[in-house]
Amino acid sequence: MNRKFFIGIGLGWLCTVMLLIGLSSIEIAQGTDRVAEAAAQATTTLVTQTLSSPDSPTGGGGGGDLGTTFSYQGMLKKNGVPFTGNCDMRFKLYNAQSAVVPITTVTPLPYPVSVNNGLFTTWIDFGDQFKGQYRYLEADVSCPSGGSPSWQTLSPRQVLYAAPYALSLRPGATISGTTQRSLNVVSTQSDANAIEAYAQAGSNGWGVYAVGSGRGVYGYSPNGIGVAGSALNGPTGGTGVSGSGSTGVRGAGTSYGVSGNGIVGVYGNSATSSGYGAYGFNTGGIGVFGVYSASVGGEAHAGVVGSSIAGSGVLGYTSKPTVPAIQGIHTGDGPAIYGSSGGAYPAIEGLRDDDGIAIGGYANSGTGVHGLSTSGTGVVASSVSGNIIEGYITSGNNRRFYVSNGGNVYADGSYNCGLGSGCFNTGVGADVAERIDASETLQRGDLVEIDPAHPDRFRLARTANSTLVAGVVSTNPAVTMNNNDLTDNDSGQRTDQRPLLALIGKVPVKASAENGAIQIGDLLVASSTPGHVMKAPRQPEPGTVVGKALATLKSDTGVILMLVTLQ
Repeated sequence: MNRKFFIGIGLGWLCTVMLLIGLSSIEIAQGTDRVAEAAAQATTTLVTQTLSSPDSPTGGGGGGDLGTTFSYQGMLKKNGVPFTGNCDMRFKLYNAQSAVVPITTVTPLPYPVSVNNGLFTTWIDFGDQFKGQYRYLEADVSCPSGGSPSWQTLSPRQVLYAAPYALSLRPGATISGTTQRSLNVVSTQSDANAIEAYAQAGSNGWGVYAVGSGRGVYGYSPNGIGVAGSALNGPTGGTGVSGSGSTGVRGAGTSYGVSGNGIVGVYGNSATSSGYGAYGFNTGGIGVFGVYSASVGGEAHAGVVGSSIAGSGVLGYTSKPTVPAIQGIHTGDGPAIYGSSGGAYPAIEGLRDDDGIAIGGYANSGTGVHGLSTSGTGVVASSVSGNIIEGYITSGNNRRFYVSNGGNVYADGSYNCGLGSGCFNTGVGADVAERIDASETLQRGDLVEIDPAHPDRFRLARTANSTLVAGVVSTNPAVTMNNNDLTDNDSGQRTDQRPLLALIGKVPVKASAENGAIQIGDLLVASSTPGHVMKAPRQPEPGTVVGKALATLKSDTGVILMLVTLQ
């Protein structure tokens, strides 16, 4: 069947161009600067129409930063008639007209694209791909949507001109170039500022951040301040002046070598294991002393903060007994010492070479040690060869609870199951089951018997009134035994997938009415249907009864609840 498609597209604020074309020749005209070129190449009617630019799917017209999504609008005709329905569309971004591999391929939102009387609007998000180089757009379309798309590629690819590069002005964008100056700003006003940059209060960032092979930031003034920085008070902090190098920030003066005020008065950072983020030395007093005398938004901030990529953020030495190398005192409501870590190591770590306490927590009436995590583990304890956890009620040797290195739990008191449906399993089952070895595949609810050809193995019961009958494969036991997946398994998930044979309790079982309808209270034996029980005869043989029916089965086969009672 011959088909014709008509599609015109636009980018956000640009005009939508509608071009009627055949299936073998599809032309895209993007923006008013492409209309003449498209008209010269096509032999059919060219029409233009302006569409409004609606809000994006995630909302528009409100506050917040502008993202990288832009609108894409157009008209589509099938066999000369405006199409109505859903279409599959996809868009590819290339760095050259003849490039084989696209930079990225995206699916527009919403998907599939809804077309109403030929008109459609969708949204494309290529992410952070507009940094000053040529970009080419290729579109594929398949109408109607559904099943495996039969893509029609719109050719040739369309170069993206200046309009999309407004994305380079969004927050967080990168300006990159090969000239001597990527950005040059000059002010001829005598009292003006060439560049003003602010980090909003609460953004926890820098007003100006620069990195260079020589000087990151260099300032010179014949009669003022060479470099001055300020950070407005805010709840999350900011940095007035930050430096990195052999000496990040160095100052000398008759009063203060370096002076600062703001959220962080003085901040130092060292990237080497032998360096110091901030170093203070005093022969008889305090090496480094920090005071924060105010709070913002009801929150207290640090007097001294240390950070290091390869060494210690804050390091304290002392040789005097009973005097702490690092001491924190909080007279209000907050932590005396606070640690935060983003890697694999703990935020606060203590190390001792003897048998003493590496980290101790003491409280007169509160909690000695408290661990809290929003999504991870609150407290983790590990030991190479000693007990993993020990619990004491006093400071002496009155141990009341401990977990050995082998995983055994010992307690002076009793074990409380709580309000769970089972003490050992999280299921709602009401039977006790044991793992068994089977000589064939078994399913939950199967009636099984001892396999006479394989010692200590079980198979489906397959003979009526069998004396080899052993029980039923449990569906959801309350207690399981004979599990062999606990050794060296820290995943918390069972790895032993052997069948569970119900030994006692209530369990679902497959049943057959071949010996008559089953009534509540009937004794149950093996039937001739493999894996199924049936109503027992009037005087069953010893060793053939597996349980009592707790439900009825009038005809055919089904699953009923049974009380396991081997006789």
